[in-house]
Amino acid sequence: MRIALLLLAVLPLAACGGSKKSTSQTNLSPSAAVREAATKTAAKGSEHIGLNGTAVLSGQQVTVTGNGDFKGHEGTLHLDFNAGGLAGTIDAVVEGTKLYMRSPLLLSSLKSGKTWLEIDIANPASERVAERYGYRLEGVRRSAHFKEGRRADVGVWSRLRDDPPVP
Repeated sequence: MRIALLLLAVLPLAACGGSKKSTSQTNLSPSAAVREAATKTAAKGSEHIGLNGTAVLSGQQVTVTGNGDFKGHEGTLHLDFNAGGLAGTIDAVVEGTKLYMRSPLLLSSLKSGKTWLEIDIANPASERVAERYGYRLEGVRRSAHFKEGRRADVGVWSRLRDDPPVP
């Protein structure tokens, strides 16, 4: 539960863009400022995010730093955070409407310790890489991915914490 609260605090901080060069009015409400930043960002087509912020959540100071790059509906973000002595990292990938996140804190909280991949089944080279690193095919999600103007099936591959080590 503590990790979920931390993520709820960290991710909105990452979304609240802005710049020291902003010509915006300084008396905007927080929601109006976020709307204005989103409108400006959407007009650019791509963006780089640099983040350095502090907030107080349930009486504890949360410090977040990070950066990311986005173009359209795809991008990556890396965050480092510290919340009352709980420190860690979050790596996120946005692909269309999907958000993939990786953090040692999240992995340790999963009972099964499971990591997974989705691979376009028309890409056998990627499937061979997954196999080489110990991932196993669980199944196929039909028409689950949209790429280059077409729907594609994806293979769902997973690896459990207690799977044999990779040579």
